[in-house]
Amino acid sequence: MRTKIAVLLIVIPLVSVFAQTENVQPRPTQIQTPAQTERPQTAAEETRAVARSRREAPREDALVLFRQGNYTRAAEVCLEELQSSTRTRTQRLDSYVVLCWSLLQADRFRDVIRYGEEGLRLNVNDARLIFTMCEAYFALKEYQNALEFAQRYVRVAPTGDKLPQVYNYMGQIFLQWKEYYHAVTAFSTSVSINPNAGAVWASLGTAKENLKDVKGAREAYRRALNLQSYNQTAQEGMARLDRAAGADR
Repeated sequence: MRTKIAVLLIVIPLVSVFAQTENVQPRPTQIQTPAQTERPQTAAEETRAVARSRREAPREDALVLFRQGNYTRAAEVCLEELQSSTRTRTQRLDSYVVLCWSLLQADRFRDVIRYGEEGLRLNVNDARLIFTMCEAYFALKEYQNALEFAQRYVRVAPTGDKLPQVYNYMGQIFLQWKEYYHAVTAFSTSVSINPNAGAVWASLGTAKENLKDVKGAREAYRRALNLQSYNQTAQEGMARLDRAAGADR
């Protein structure tokens, strides 16, 4: 009898546990349907994402690229900058300047003139663009235009750092036109600012030689050879003067 009572006491709790277990409802397994997965971006969202990534990406510096000699990429960056509506007037002008410098190095002289004119509409007196335009016109042998921009540079930047080169361009133009007095004046002004320019001294010697100023030509050639012993213009000019002096004896 005691044994039966003990068995009943053990069985009753077990039945209760089993009954509770049967009443517990199993949790449904959550299966992620396609609708719940991340939907693909629309074309507009992709465009905005690309634009945002571009804004967040470090911007290439056109001037740094130019100084590294990467003129093609520097020009591309400048053109991209000019398409931006957020750049200030000053920033746009700087983009035009570096663009023209890069195009000049790539011998794209017509493009220099095109974009240089656009840049000058922002600041008609920007000496950087004026000088670059002078260089481009000179390279194209359009000497009248080159001279006008050289003279314009002198007006807007009377103490500019490009003055020696500007007067040299003037002198070279006058040499081409056989206007030797003007050439002497231009070259003399150039070397008075930068006396270490051997090539300009040689050109001064050529102009003076054409004016029959033998003494002045010889001195200019001598100064050129002291600075550049290999200068062919000065070597040939000095040789001509020596031959002429020997023939007169």
